[in-house]
Amino acid sequence: MRLKTIFILALFTLFISRASAQEETGAHVVDSIIQLHGNVLIPHASVLGEDAFINILRKYRVNKPDVERLKQLCINREVCKYIFNYLPMNPLTRVLAKERADSLYQDSINMLLIPENYHISGHAISLALCLADFLKLPEKSRSALMDSALDFARRRRKNPYANFAVDEVKVLRKYIKPDDLWNIYVEKNKEEAIRRSHAAWDTLRNANLTYELDSDRQVVATQFYYEKEMTMRDMYVDNEVVCERNLSDLYKTRTKLIVMYDAYMAKKRIRKENERKVVGDEYTW
Repeated sequence: MRLKTIFILALFTLFISRASAQEETGAHVVDSIIQLHGNVLIPHASVLGEDAFINILRKYRVNKPDVERLKQLCINREVCKYIFNYLPMNPLTRVLAKERADSLYQDSINMLLIPENYHISGHAISLALCLADFLKLPEKSRSALMDSALDFARRRRKNPYANFAVDEVKVLRKYIKPDDLWNIYVEKNKEEAIRRSHAAWDTLRNANLTYELDSDRQVVATQFYYEKEMTMRDMYVDNEVVCERNLSDLYKTRTKLIVMYDAYMAKKRIRKENERKVVGDEYTW
């Protein structure tokens, strides 16, 4: 098992001897601890690593060629953290060291997961990495995109509600051609556009207002409209003027289904507001 990785050595540099730690020192400490305690340390840490690996497989898609590397990363992370139990550290330093190990290894794990799992980092940048071969992105561009994707993933881990849409589109514009970027955002929004178009149809159908409409044609056309609308909002999230200008032009092309649905929902909102006012008047003395 290769434990003398850059991650472990970086951790020793930070936490063993801030003034004089060298890579050789870190490697020697690792060797000594494993030689003395490996028969206990490695089995225990390996079980924890295997458990973490199985949990990842249960929650995320993993490319088959990456499975063994992912498993090894999970085990190495736990071995690395376990090693700190044998070092002369105060409890706070030991906890910080283990947190650092988690963070460093999580980046390596996320490098394998992000292209196949779009909710870990930004959806669009994850799609770009997934389609890197198809887009014929050079290695330098892939590396830069992955660095940004890892940063977004860290921010999302700290705050699940973090919004980095502006940062994401600015990064993507640097490395992705405009037409390709448009297609990436269309793909990102496709599922939601399908949901919205079917929801609009179902709402009108339940209100008995669809007898003049061709279901298949209207639903598909409405899906395409919603894809364009959401993609424009994504593409121009950092430029409100350009975004509103494009949306204004798009608005003129609304499908009959959308026009009827918007009108129906507007009437419904007005009706509810009037009912609320009536109820309020009844309790006004």
